Amino acid sequence: MSITTNAQLETAVGNWLARANLSTIIPDLIMLGEKWIFRHARTREMEAALSFTMSGGTGSVPTDYASLKHARITGSPTRFLKMRTTRWILENYPLRSSDGKPFFIGADGSSFIFGPYPDSNYTVAGIYYAKPAAVASSANSLFTANPDLYLYAALCEAEPYIKNDKRLPLWMAKRDQILFDMNAEARDGEYGSAMEMTVG
Repeated sequence: MSITTNAQLETAVGNWLARANLSTIIPDLIMLGEKWIFRHARTREMEAALSFTMSGGTGSVPTDYASLKHARITGSPTRFLKMRTTRWILENYPLRSSDGKPFFIGADGSSFIFGPYPDSNYTVAGIYYAKPAAVASSANSLFTANPDLYLYAALCEAEPYIKNDKRLPLWMAKRDQILFDMNAEARDGEYGSAMEMTVG
């Protein structure tokens, strides 16, 4: 059967588990599997534009933010920002008042902070990885492109109920391989495949 909707995904998970006593928790298994996907997947379907102007030395982190792909201060010249932890920025740039044009960016709760502390309200642009809407409410593009990942991720979340099921290691291996291939495809699209040859 095709898997293009949440209802079809629920049916498929139920068919694969073949355990009538688990039917009521299938929505939970899908939700937990999706949370696992959001923590580990970094694909083109998750990319979203980042754009804000600094205010008070910070910028707002998008509500659907998962992680940063790249960010830059716009203008002439453009300056790409390197991602660092909040602790690293605060330890290396303890002066939290006007200090210069930033080289570093870090996510601190709902705000981005910078090192050094910005001496102007610079405009930042870039790309971040966004958590899509839950598949239970919308057939998001990540699910549409990778229903197999959603299926295996949900099946793996049934582990507490089917610990001795010999299918579990196979499902986990499939989930992990699909995720690896997805992330590798996204990296190859950005940097070029390792199989490409340089001519010249």
